[in-house]
Amino acid sequence: MKNVINKIIVTLFVITLVTTVFNILPKSLANSNGDYTYDVRDDGTIEITKYNGSASNLNIPSTIDGKQVSYIGSDSFRGNKYLNSVTIPDSVKTIDLYAFYNCTSLETVSIPESVTSIGEGAFANCTALNTINLPSKIKTISYGLFASCSNLTKIEIPEGVTSIDGYAFYTCTSLKEINIPEKVASIGEAAFYYCAALESIEIPKSVDDIGSYAFDGCRSLESIKIPSSVTSIGSGVFMRCTSLTEIKVDINNEKYADEINDDVKYGECVNENPIWIYWQQGIENAPELVQKCIKSVVEFSERPVIKLDAKSVEKYIQLPNDIRQKYTSGKMSDAALSDLIRFSLLEHFGGTWIDATVLL
Repeated sequence: MKNVINKIIVTLFVITLVTTVFNILPKSLANSNGDYTYDVRDDGTIEITKYNGSASNLNIPSTIDGKQVSYIGSDSFRGNKYLNSVTIPDSVKTIDLYAFYNCTSLETVSIPESVTSIGEGAFANCTALNTINLPSKIKTISYGLFASCSNLTKIEIPEGVTSIDGYAFYTCTSLKEINIPEKVASIGEAAFYYCAALESIEIPKSVDDIGSYAFDGCRSLESIKIPSSVTSIGSGVFMRCTSLTEIKVDINNEKYADEINDDVKYGECVNENPIWIYWQQGIENAPELVQKCIKSVVEFSERPVIKLDAKSVEKYIQLPNDIRQKYTSGKMSDAALSDLIRFSLLEHFGGTWIDATVLL
């Protein structure tokens, strides 16, 4: 009897050990094939979760281990410095958020018609990207999709798209040509922010909402027409459009036919050659010594002094969403954030940055 009990105990121990080891094994050991790490989705198809290769010209396979590849997972190719061109197979239906984010050598992407959804920031910061086709079935140009794709010169938006989300083409500084289809109802905040080479754009009659700073910094834009359908225009939509000489408003636009107010056009004006002073928590919350320093700059400077804090700085610049997330999560210091703000202000407006602790 004692031997039987011992055998049962040993058997249970072995089962427990095997189960524990199996559970703690990395998925990558069970779900990997060559350069690809993957998960099997509920429908039996493959989601690529990580590409570990160093190919320059990559044809993503349509099947892995006999199963169809249907999903390019979030961050799966993120930061790959080797990719120059990518061809996505026609088995794929979804490209998830940030899938190719920061692939800085990526120049060409071929996307099949099978793709119906492309997630937030999927190609953001692909600074070498110059050629990409968008499939006809997508409905949204998602948030930050092509943000900081500084080498992108033109793109065709599919006719079925109904919205261009915020920051979609943020700082695409080489973008010269873009069409907005007739079904688009909204253009999001800072969607074309600092597209400095954009010379012309036609807003279709389907658009009813244009978000704040949508065309801020489009320095080559000379004229634009607001159709009768537009009922909401955010602040600073045409701020720093230094070549813009004419804003035409459809005579049938009940809200904006008479005038486009200065806040909509330009936001808060920036005087020539200003002095910038920044205190994250607000000047009124700064230590007494810091307030005295700022006061001395205001008193003795012959140039306009613009005092900023975390909230008011957004009148002038819009920081990328990932920068905001890093700061709020504690991964970026106050000093690092201040440096980014300083560089952005001086690049766009010029002037002089004076530290808040400088006493004149």
